[in-house]
Amino acid sequence: MSSLWSRSLDIYRLRAGYRYLIGAFLLAGLLLGFWPAVAWAREAQLARGLTPGTPLGSEQGSVQFLLLALAFLLSGGVLGMALGAFVLCVVLTALSDISFRAALRAIFLSYYPAHWFAE
Repeated sequence: MSSLWSRSLDIYRLRAGYRYLIGAFLLAGLLLGFWPAVAWAREAQLARGLTPGTPLGSEQGSVQFLLLALAFLLSGGVLGMALGAFVLCVVLTALSDISFRAALRAIFLSYYPAHWFAE
């Protein structure tokens, strides 16, 4: 049984269509995950009494706010990518002959079906 790391490198051997499909859904999920964090940042900054656009460290609490905002942005991006991968599994199940379990294994664990690989 190969490790997840070595299986994840198999994505470079997939047919271009599958690689682009996986990348498109993950990128869309990433951007959708970033969107709430970006929308939240300005209002949260104003609620904490910080002035948007001022240099980092010029106001009390600006460094803590930056760390909090980065953590929120990172967690939103990861959750968004997971949601995008899940939606891709649903789409693959609906539009192809692959089962939902096989789609989950392919997208989340890199157990790609043999017919996805380039010749």
